[in-house]
Amino acid sequence: MEEDNKSFKYSSIENTDGSDRVDDNTKFTRNERPNEFGYGKMSIRQGNKYTEQIMDINRKPLLPASIEFLVKTIQGHKALVEMSEGFVFIDLHEKINETYLENQIHYDFACPYSCGLALVDLNEKSFFIDEKGKRVFDTNFEFAESFYEGTALVKNANKYFIINTNGEKIADVNYDQISSYSPQVWQVINIKKETYKSGFIDRTGRQVSEIIYDEVYYSEEWHRGWVRIKNKFGFLDEYGQVIIPIKYDAAEIFNNQGQAFVKLGDREFYINVSGKEEEEK
Repeated sequence: MEEDNKSFKYSSIENTDGSDRVDDNTKFTRNERPNEFGYGKMSIRQGNKYTEQIMDINRKPLLPASIEFLVKTIQGHKALVEMSEGFVFIDLHEKINETYLENQIHYDFACPYSCGLALVDLNEKSFFIDEKGKRVFDTNFEFAESFYEGTALVKNANKYFIINTNGEKIADVNYDQISSYSPQVWQVINIKKETYKSGFIDRTGRQVSEIIYDEVYYSEEWHRGWVRIKNKFGFLDEYGQVIIPIKYDAAEIFNNQGQAFVKLGDREFYINVSGKEEEEK
């Protein structure tokens, strides 16, 4: 960005969702409402240049206009931004200038805080930091996910396990593969003679379904998992439990209208996310 902070101009016009937009000269739009402390993210596009800015409660830009940013998240008085040098956590109480930014740790990758801890990558090492930016657990992980509801999936020595926010192991994960399914459960896979079978474990490592599924696809929008067992199809909820019977001869995933096209014997029709038959929208 070539302009300084004083060049930012605003209009009092609101978008239909209640968010602000500014005059056409600056190409400013607000992407999200301010948080409880008045901080909000703004998007700036001028010609071929795009960057993002954080505004305070008085609509004053807080980030140096000489640097291009992507604002990943704003949480309370803290923000996570991405710069060309890496990911940086910013204290919005501070005077944020180039010197301030130079003195912060620039991570190769960083996730927003969750359960009071943030997952970061630095020099090919993954670890967690607390809200003061201090490293916790004194452990590097080969792989890690952010905490959710007090637990996180991590990997070390080529083994997966689940830890709590104290860094304590609460469960081993003894499956051939594991991947994210929904925030509530993980999809686990056992492999035998090139045959892959899937099931689910919860945040404590407890297996909550049989390892029987040949294919699984989860829709975050509708909180439904499309599954196949041999030549039959059905749907699971976000906890990996059957919510629409696995009885269909064919089934598509739910579309943006919340409908799935299915076949049952000689019949073809649509069902909603509760499994009820209905007309195509």
